[in-house]
Amino acid sequence: MKARIYSLLDYNPKILDKEIFVNNLISNLCKTSVGFAGFKNKKYLKNHLQLQLFDNNDDKELPKYFFNNKKIFKIVNNTLSKCQKKLPSKPSKIFLFPTFNSFIKNKMNGVSGFSPQANTILIYLNPSRKNWETALKHTITHEYNHSVVYNFHKWKSLLDSIIFEGFAENFREQVVGGERSPWTKAVSPEECKKYFSNLKEKLNLQNHQLEREVFFGSNNYPLWLGYSLGYQIVKSFLNKSKEKYWSDIIKANPKKILKQSNF
Repeated sequence: MKARIYSLLDYNPKILDKEIFVNNLISNLCKTSVGFAGFKNKKYLKNHLQLQLFDNNDDKELPKYFFNNKKIFKIVNNTLSKCQKKLPSKPSKIFLFPTFNSFIKNKMNGVSGFSPQANTILIYLNPSRKNWETALKHTITHEYNHSVVYNFHKWKSLLDSIIFEGFAENFREQVVGGERSPWTKAVSPEECKKYFSNLKEKLNLQNHQLEREVFFGSNNYPLWLGYSLGYQIVKSFLNKSKEKYWSDIIKANPKKILKQSNF
């Protein structure tokens, strides 16, 4: 069975109110086997989308982007086919949304994603960036790995997040290639080890604020530290491990990954 793709890319740029905009965007979205795009109800989905689609101070009329659904669907399906060959799993449900978020546009080549549960992927797309096609391919691969992780693990602690992000980026490199993502090389290996010594006692914490700081920066941690750290830990594990198949790697306990790495 092929993946099911839900395109929610059509929007009215003249709607300035964020809540009304999102309501209008998902008005025809029905409940599926994974809820509303992976969320329990539309209220939770709406709250999530307002953070991913806009900047905090968006109050101007939005630009009207053209989305070539045929081209987008082809990229998604071709990429998922490659992912399935490397890591077989149940068919995915993909939900596509437009985004006007400046961080996603400028720092992530116009594409970001999120996997809220098993075999479920949300993609936020801004086609005004020159290399959005490559970014889409990379993001789909990254999020596919996350969406399969949920079949084997409960994603709770800071260590879980670090390792699972490391899984996703190393998997992406193996499946579709390309240059390393900026977030995996934002912090050097030497600096990562310095920060890691400070984080060792906090790895088992389930603290959303700490996790956000580690991954997205704060006065205590640089931007994308968690991604760089996860990438390097998993890379060193893969270089040393006898486990070469992703169907085995992805089942490994994060504590085992860390123990068998150079950290």
